[in-house]
Amino acid sequence: MTALLEARRLHLRHPRGERDVVRDVSLQIGRGEIVALVGPNGSGKSTTLAALGGGLVPREGEVLVDGVDLRRIARRKLALRVARLPQEPLCPEGLTVSDLVLCGRHPHRGMLEMPRHEDRHAVSAAIRTMGLADLRHRRVETLSGGERRRAWIAMVLAQRAEVLLLDEPTAALDVRHQHEVLDLLVRVNREQGTSIVLVLHDLEHAARVAHRVAVMHRGRLYHAGPPRQAIVPDMLRDVFAVAARVDDDDGRLRVRVDGPADPERRF
Repeated sequence: MTALLEARRLHLRHPRGERDVVRDVSLQIGRGEIVALVGPNGSGKSTTLAALGGGLVPREGEVLVDGVDLRRIARRKLALRVARLPQEPLCPEGLTVSDLVLCGRHPHRGMLEMPRHEDRHAVSAAIRTMGLADLRHRRVETLSGGERRRAWIAMVLAQRAEVLLLDEPTAALDVRHQHEVLDLLVRVNREQGTSIVLVLHDLEHAARVAHRVAVMHRGRLYHAGPPRQAIVPDMLRDVFAVAARVDDDDGRLRVRVDGPADPERRF
């Protein structure tokens, strides 16, 4: 596998933090690959994703884009290659959906340059893809949580980067829109060859869309591999502390949780 994006022995801590929350994590993201980061709350998924996008500087280790240390790449050039959507992005008041999605085109044009035809086309395509055409003139703060989430995803789609880093892209979405967003990301991956790294809580969703699943546990990488090798009863016991079965349901993995692995354990 040729790595487009690579983490090498990352040790990460939050600003003003006193200890590393991610330790010695190495992970390769291949061209055209979907990788799902899974694990319990506090396992280091979002922190790792932030470092992959340049949002957090490693205390030790490095992140490489095509073999070049991410810290040596100018911010605008990096944004042409890597687009990151954090879990709780902030939007200035007054922006419409179209305004927000257009922000994804900033790396493609100068600071004061007016939107070009290709910018308007990318924005319209992303808005249609996310089913937001009827909301394009609505102010973002007036949208529901799920609608806002779809608008933010449209923004990173309009950026048309080589790699998308998405922190819980299905958060705040109902069941129907969760599946629609995941299916969309699979289509973007297949049709455009975009590499995608996404943090997911639902293991069945991860198994359905990802080529590889990277399991985080207590700040370390427990295992990374194809879904059928990563999502297994032993992992569920060790990482999630549950007794569970993993079944093949007509080609899809189904996780059946029977209960705590240790009934006496309390969280």
